Amino acid sequence: MRSAKTFLFAGILAILLIQTGAPRPQQPEAATAGDTQTDTDVTTYIAANNLLMFVTNTGFLAKDVAGVFGYDIGFFYPFTTVDDITMGVNTTSALYAAGIWVGGLVNDSIRIGMAQYSSEFWPGPMSGGSFDPNGDTEPTYRVYKLHSDSLAGNPNSDYTNWPTAQGAPVDGLGHPAIRGDQLLWSVFNDANPATHTILGGKTDPVGVEIQQMVWASDDPGQENVIFVQYTIFNRSSNIVDSCFVTFWMDPDLGWAEDDLVGCDSADNIIFCYNADNDDGQYGTTPPAIGVRMIRGPLLPSTGDTAVFDRTTVPDYKNLDFFSVAAYPTGADPADSLESWNVMRGLDVSGAAIINPISTQPSRFEFTGDPVSATGWLDSSPADRAIIATAGPFTFNPGDSQCVLYKIAVGQAGDRLSSLTNLRSVLLSEAGSPTGLDDRYDNELPRSFALMQNYPNPFNPETIIRYSLPTASTVTITIHNILGRQVATLIDSYQSAGTHDVVWNGTNLYGEQVASGVYFYRLKTEQGVDSRKMILLR
Repeated sequence: MRSAKTFLFAGILAILLIQTGAPRPQQPEAATAGDTQTDTDVTTYIAANNLLMFVTNTGFLAKDVAGVFGYDIGFFYPFTTVDDITMGVNTTSALYAAGIWVGGLVNDSIRIGMAQYSSEFWPGPMSGGSFDPNGDTEPTYRVYKLHSDSLAGNPNSDYTNWPTAQGAPVDGLGHPAIRGDQLLWSVFNDANPATHTILGGKTDPVGVEIQQMVWASDDPGQENVIFVQYTIFNRSSNIVDSCFVTFWMDPDLGWAEDDLVGCDSADNIIFCYNADNDDGQYGTTPPAIGVRMIRGPLLPSTGDTAVFDRTTVPDYKNLDFFSVAAYPTGADPADSLESWNVMRGLDVSGAAIINPISTQPSRFEFTGDPVSATGWLDSSPADRAIIATAGPFTFNPGDSQCVLYKIAVGQAGDRLSSLTNLRSVLLSEAGSPTGLDDRYDNELPRSFALMQNYPNPFNPETIIRYSLPTASTVTITIHNILGRQVATLIDSYQSAGTHDVVWNGTNLYGEQVASGVYFYRLKTEQGVDSRKMILLR
C-alpha cells in the first residue's frame, strides 16, 4: 500500500518543468504495490462532460497505472483537454481508484474476486467454467470504445470489430449499441487462481464473468456524470451462498489527507467531501464526489417488479445497499475474512459497528447529514477508502445479476454547497437508462448472432434475440439439462434482420416445465449456436 499519493508530486513537478521550459516526464511515478498488470488494457479512458476516467479490462477504474499522462491517477475533474493534462495545466482530480468486488460462500468457504488498486480479475470471458490462459495477451480481450458520431455511417475500428461473441451489447438490428456519447465495454473473470493475490482476497476463484459497460453523455443535465454497469454471470458449477456485490473506491478529493466520507443508505449513495474550504488543489471551492447505486442485484419477491439492465422483471425486487464501510487507506482489510466482515457490515474483526449517536449496532457508517450537521458524521479528515455492498443473494450456476452505478461530481460555492449539488446530480434521472433506447443504425446485421436471453434467470417468460445477415430457414429449440428437446419455438423461413422470440416456460404439449437449467439452440443456414438459461418458479 502506498504511503502517500504520487499525484501531487507529479503535478508540482509538471508546473516546475513548464516554468523552466523543460520537457515533462512521460513515465509514471512509482507504482503502488500490486500494480503490475500493465500487460492488460490499462490505457483506455472515457472523456466526456467535464470528466476523464481510465477504464480497464480487469475491473479497476480511475487509475493510470501505465502512466499514459505521466501520473498514476486516472480521473480528472474538471476535464478540459488531453493536451492540458499532458502539459500539466489540467491536474485536478477527485478520485484515485475504484473497482468491483464479488464475494460469497462456496461450501462455507469464503471466496472473493476484487479490483481496487490492482485486480484479481483476468481479461476475457469464461468457457467451460474456466479462463483463457492467453487472456492477458489476446488482442480481442480489450476495452472497446464507441462514439455517437462513429457508428455505421462513420465506423471506428471498435465498431467494425465489435465483440458480439463475447457478449457485447447490440441494438435491435444486431449492430453495436451505444448509450450516451461514449461507451466503453469489456469482459473479465476471476477464474484464474494466479491473479488472486490482493491481501484482502487471496481466495479460490468465485467463478464469475463480468461484462463491464461504462458510458457518459454531453447532453444537458448529465454534466459531471459517468455510468458504470456490471452484468455478472456465475459461470462455475458452484452455488455461491450469501453472495454480495461491492463497489470500492478511494476518493482523493484534490489533496487527499483532508477528506471526509459519508453515506445515505435510503438513497443508496456514498460520498466524499472536503473537511474545510481550503483544499491543496481545488482551493476555496472544493467539489464533492459520490456514487449512487441506481439498481442493485435481483431477489425473488412476489408482487414486486425489478429491472435487469433495462428490462422489467415481475415478482423480483432490486436490492439496496446492505452495508457501507470506511477506513483510512493503509488500513485496508488484511485478509479475506476481514474483507468478508466489512462486506457484511461488521468491523474487520467481525464485531458489530456501533453508531455513537444512537448507540445501536449499524451496518452503515457515517449516516449523518453534513449540510445540517446532524447525525453520525465523519470527524477525522484522512485519506480514506469507502465501500458499499449490496446483497445477499444466492448465486446459482447459470444465474446472472446486473448492477448499475452512477459516479458524479458536484461543485458549488463551498464544500457543503458542493455536497448539496452532488446529491442533486446523483438523484437526477437525466441520462438514466429507463427503456430500450439504444441508438439504431439503418443497416442489416453484419453477422449471424444469438444473444443471451433476458431476463435470466426468468419467471414466467424470457426473450431470446438473434440476428440474421441474410434471409434463412430458422429453427429454435429448447432442451433440458439432459439434452432432451422440450419445445420448438420457431421452425420457419425468416427475413434478414434482428428478431425476438418469447419462451413462456412450456413444453411441446403446452405444459409448464419445472425450474432448472435449460439450453436454447439456434440453427440457421449461417450456423448453429446455443446458450444456457435458468428458469426459477
